[in-house]
Amino acid sequence: MKRKLSRILQAAIPTIVIMSMPNALQAQEDDVIIVKGKTLDQTLADLNDCLANGCTPNEDIDATLAHAENLFVNGDYKDSSKFIRDSIQRNKKHRAQYPVPVSDLYRSSSRVSEHLGEGRDYYLSILDMRDILKKYLDSGDSRILAAEIEVAESRFKTGYTDEAVRKYRKIYKKALEQNDIIIAGSAKVRELGLYVIRASIEKTPSRVKKARTELNDFIANPIENGAAFQTVAKIMLARLDRTLGDESSTNALIAELAATMQTQRPVLLESKPIKLKAALARQGQPKRSGSVTQNLAVENFNKRWADIGFWINDKGRVEDIEILRIRGNKRWVSDVTDSIKTRIYAPKRNEEDGKAEGQYIIERYTYTSNYKRNTTNENLGTRIRRRSGLPVIKRLDLTEYPDEPIEAEG
Repeated sequence: MKRKLSRILQAAIPTIVIMSMPNALQAQEDDVIIVKGKTLDQTLADLNDCLANGCTPNEDIDATLAHAENLFVNGDYKDSSKFIRDSIQRNKKHRAQYPVPVSDLYRSSSRVSEHLGEGRDYYLSILDMRDILKKYLDSGDSRILAAEIEVAESRFKTGYTDEAVRKYRKIYKKALEQNDIIIAGSAKVRELGLYVIRASIEKTPSRVKKARTELNDFIANPIENGAAFQTVAKIMLARLDRTLGDESSTNALIAELAATMQTQRPVLLESKPIKLKAALARQGQPKRSGSVTQNLAVENFNKRWADIGFWINDKGRVEDIEILRIRGNKRWVSDVTDSIKTRIYAPKRNEEDGKAEGQYIIERYTYTSNYKRNTTNENLGTRIRRRSGLPVIKRLDLTEYPDEPIEAEG
């Protein structure tokens, strides 16, 4: 159970399984949750014992991230962040000797910061993570380019789409030079995804043409041994068609994948975006009372998250959506479940007979708002940090899949 938080928050592959008790729909805070793994007290004791006995930096990091993961899954985001920051202070001087473990700390810090609405800390931690790997690993190590992908993703998430596209292109070219098919394909499909997002939102002829041209070119000329990425491009093309009112390519793709895919986890083919109700979208915005502006964003976005479970049946449709755990006001959760209901998956396949099987999925959703910096309160003339008031929903998969790889040492 080493550096799990880094892996969970980076790749959305969990090592803790949360199972609901019967009739968990609309579960309240005191409902029983069965957790497979160590308790918070146990992981805290492990960390304290490690530090008391003078454990090595990588052992310290392992124990820290095990406890931080437990805190995160329990909804204690700020405490999780604090334990990671404390470990960074203890271990950043060891980055030359332990570059990967120390970089894992910064990566994990970035992911927790994202769920806290700390956009600047999220981005800066990603940069620190990349810089450590770039400085202390061999220049051809694939983990450096994987970190560059995370940097590009952070630029997109913080509003710099054009820069993200340029970074993905550069990574793709470099990965091909290094004959790293996984990194090359990962960078390319992310670049293609940004074209699709822009075309789907703007729907201008030029954007649609650009996205369609790039997708068709990649599908026609896939990376050698990169059939999986070609399939991803087909899924993106079908999604683009749906936004323009054409369902035919989606139906054809579902039929193709249902017959040919051999995967131990379902593959999402279609989903409507989460659309917050207008009242929810406005509720974090500053409100006026006479001559005074009241900003309620901190109150509105503090400790709001939900764990949602649902079945994907052998036809790839969603059934039996349950709210397993929830913290804070729950008015926004119905907008999430409305989106989940629209999903269509290519179901997973049994390895022995190839038959489609169901899969129970658990996802964490955090309702938050990013903090604004260097903003002045128009009435008080102060530069007190505050949230933007614009709601954002962060998603994290907490499902344990049968094909989850064993984490390599080092």
